[in-house]
Amino acid sequence: MKVLGTDCWSFDGPARAMVESFYGTGDPAALWPTHLHGRKREFIQIEGLARLRDLPQGGAFTFMAFPVALADAGAAWCRAVADVKEPARE
Repeated sequence: MKVLGTDCWSFDGPARAMVESFYGTGDPAALWPTHLHGRKREFIQIEGLARLRDLPQGGAFTFMAFPVALADAGAAWCRAVADVKEPARE
């Protein structure tokens, strides 16, 4: 899988919990672990998606993301679109 999406603000836990874990253990892996996982295995994560419940349950749809290119940035926002095909009528 190359693209993961969520309607949450982040794939990682709450920022406060990550910071507390970092200061408690001194382990830098406690900070933004999902974001940093992309350095080991290539994937794109898209956060803050809306209306996911409107997608067909178990049905097919095409997902498209149109990112905004920012110079010298590792992340940016995108326009996320789901193309849901209506079933053919007989």
